[in-house]
Amino acid sequence: MLLLLACPSFGQSVITNVMDLRQLSVEEAAMGIPVEVSGQLVCLSPGGAHFFILTENGGAYVQRPGDHTILPRLHTGALVKIEGKTYPGEFYPAIEAVDVKVDGWKPPPRGRPFQLDEINRPASDCDWVSVEGRVIGYSDVAAPYGRFYLLLEINDSIQLGVNMPAVVPVWKKLPDCMFRRVRFNAIVGTIYNAQRQMTGRVFIADSIMDFELIEEEGLHHAAVNVPIEELMQVTMDPQKPVRTRGLVTHASGNDIYLRGAESALRVAVMNSDGLKVGQRVEVEGFAWPQPVSPAFRALKVRVLSDTGKQPEPVDVELDELFGTDLPEDLMDSRLNYGLIRMQAQLLEVGKSFAAPAEKSGNAVQVSLLCRSGDNSFEARLPIGVEGPEELKPGAVLELTGICNLMHNEDMRWRLYADGLWLQLRGVDDITVIKPAPWWTVKRLLWAVGIIFTILLLFVAWTLLLRKTVERQTGIISDKVEREAVLDERQRIARELHDNLEQGLAGTAIQLQGSRRLLKHNTETFSSELWKMADAFQPLENLAERFDADMGRNVHEFAAAQEMLAYCGDESRTSIIDLRGGLLEKMDLPAALRQALQPLADEGLAELDIRVSGMPKRLKQIADRNLLMVAREAVTNAVRHGNPTEIRVELTYWASSLSMTIYNNGKGFDPEQLPPAGHFGVRGMHERINRIKGELTIESEIDKGTTVTVKLASLKEWELEQA
Repeated sequence: MLLLLACPSFGQSVITNVMDLRQLSVEEAAMGIPVEVSGQLVCLSPGGAHFFILTENGGAYVQRPGDHTILPRLHTGALVKIEGKTYPGEFYPAIEAVDVKVDGWKPPPRGRPFQLDEINRPASDCDWVSVEGRVIGYSDVAAPYGRFYLLLEINDSIQLGVNMPAVVPVWKKLPDCMFRRVRFNAIVGTIYNAQRQMTGRVFIADSIMDFELIEEEGLHHAAVNVPIEELMQVTMDPQKPVRTRGLVTHASGNDIYLRGAESALRVAVMNSDGLKVGQRVEVEGFAWPQPVSPAFRALKVRVLSDTGKQPEPVDVELDELFGTDLPEDLMDSRLNYGLIRMQAQLLEVGKSFAAPAEKSGNAVQVSLLCRSGDNSFEARLPIGVEGPEELKPGAVLELTGICNLMHNEDMRWRLYADGLWLQLRGVDDITVIKPAPWWTVKRLLWAVGIIFTILLLFVAWTLLLRKTVERQTGIISDKVEREAVLDERQRIARELHDNLEQGLAGTAIQLQGSRRLLKHNTETFSSELWKMADAFQPLENLAERFDADMGRNVHEFAAAQEMLAYCGDESRTSIIDLRGGLLEKMDLPAALRQALQPLADEGLAELDIRVSGMPKRLKQIADRNLLMVAREAVTNAVRHGNPTEIRVELTYWASSLSMTIYNNGKGFDPEQLPPAGHFGVRGMHERINRIKGELTIESEIDKGTTVTVKLASLKEWELEQA
C-alpha cells in the first residue's frame, strides 16, 4: 500500500517514502507522481547532474534536469529536502528533482556490510553498504566521461567493479591501494539490459579518498622468501605477503615476467616503468592463483642487479609437447609464462581492435595464426605494433615470446594444458627463416579462376561463332534461294514479255485497225444505204436497223479494246514486279513518289505526297497492293477526271495504317455502274480485300474524288526484324 499525502503545492497525492517509490510499476512511475522526500546525499556525480540519497527507508537515485552548472552546488554529506516527481528510470523507479533544498551537513554514516549472497539480488540496488576487498586492477578508458574504474576482488575469488569520479586524488592514492585490502562505503549499482533485467553488479563510490587500508600481517616487517616454483604449495598461506625473485624476461604495462630456477612467473605491478629485460628483481606481495600456474601481485618491486644481457629463450618443439593423448603425459607447466622459441609456418595474419595501455583510444593488435608440425597456435604482437612486411601466409618463422599455456576446461577434475598462445614482445621476436612462396593458395585460386574464366569465354565464343556460322549459312542459303527465285522470275518475266505482252499488244493493234476499218466501212455502207432509202422508201427501216447494229458492234469493239488495254497494263505491272519492282528497292512512301509522279506529269497535275508517323516495312503483298490501289486511283483520275491537283496522305499508326488519295477532277457518281470494259474500281476492292483492309470511294460530279484505304491491324503484315 502506498503512503500518499495531500500536498497543496502539487494539488494531488505525494510520495514521501522511498520504499513506496521503489514499489511503483514502470507505468505508474511514468505518470510523474509528485514526490517529497528528505535524506542525506551520499554519492554525487562528477558534474552534479545526479546523485544518490540515503533515507530511513533505503536509497534512491535522483536526477536534476537542466543546466547543472547554474544549479545550486551540492556536496556529499548534505542533508537535503527534495521536491519533484517520479519517472521510470532504467532499472528502479527514480526521482526527477524540481527543487533541492540543503538543510545542514554531516559525515555519511558507515554502510551496512555487503553480503556475498547480494551479488545477484536485484533488490539491493541503491543500497548504501560497506565493502571489503583487494584492489587488483584499474582502467581509465572512461576517463573522458569523468569516470574511473577499479577491479576489486572479494573473498579472494569474486571480482567486481568499482566506479568513481576520475579526479586528481585517484592518481595520488591509487599506488597505495594497489593490491592492498581496502574498506569503503558505496552505493550498490546494477548492470542491466534494455528489458530491465539484471546482468551484473557494480559499486559506485564517491571518492577514492574514502578508501581505508586494512592492516595485513607482514606488510611492515620482513616477508618470507619463497622461490617461484614453490608459490601456492601446501605449506604456503596465500593471505600473507611473501617475497620472490627472478630474471625479467619481459616488462610491459602492468605486467612483468620473471624466470626462476625451475619455472616462470607473471607479476602484476602498478606499472613497469623503469624495468628492463635482463634485470634481476625482487618482488613483494601476494600469490595469485591462475588456471595453469600461479601469478603474483606485487606491492613492491626492487631491482637487485642488471645482467645487461638478453635472456636466452628455451627452444620448444610442439610435437614433443603434444605428442601423446594420454593424460599422464601433460604439457610441462613450467613453460607457462616462460620465454620460449619455436619454428612455425605462418597460416594467416589477423587484426583486432583492443584498448591499449596508453591513453590513445583503441589500437590494432596483430595476431599470427601459425602451425608447428600437426599443432597450431596464435602469436600476438603488442597492441599498436605492426608486423614486418615479410609476414605472408606460407612463410616459415622463428618466434620468440612469452608462453601462455591454455587449460582444457572440459577436464575439470585435473589440470590438462592442451594448447598455448605466444605473447611476442615486439617485431624483433620475429625472424623470417623462409619467405612465403609466390604460389600461395590465394594466387592459385586466382589463377584457377582466370583459367576457368578464359575457358568459359572460349566456350561462349565457340557457341557464339557456331551460331554466327549458322546464321551466315542461313543468310547465304536465303540469298542463293533468293537469287534462284529472282532468276526464275526474270525468266518468267521474259517469257511474259516476249509472248503474252507482245501478243496482247499485237492483238490490240489488229483490233484497233479492225475497229477503224469497221467504222469506215460502216459509215460508207450506211451512207450508200440511206441514199438508196431516199429513192426506195421501204429500205429506210433496213438502214435504221443497220446503223443500230453497226453502232453496237463498234461499241463492243471499243469494250474489247479497253479490256486488252487493261490486260496490257496489268501484264506490264506483273512483269515489272517479277523483274524486281520498286518495292524490292525502296519502301512504300518512296515507291509511291516513283510510281505516281510520271502519271501526274502525264495529266499535267501537281502531285503532293504526305507521310505521317514512323514508316514500317510491310510484307510485299501488302505494300504491293497498296501501291497498285494508289496507282489505279491516280490513273483513273488522270485519264477520266482531268485534275490539276492530286494529294496522297499515308499515315502510319502504332498498329494500323491509312492511305487517302484525293484529286480535284470532274468526279463521278459512285452509284452508277462503270462502263463496260472498265475494271479499275472492282480491281481496287479486290486488292484491298486480299490484305483484309477497307476501301471507300467518295465522289461528286465536278467536286473531285477521295479514295480511302484503312488497314485496322498491321500485325499480320509487318516484317520480322532481323
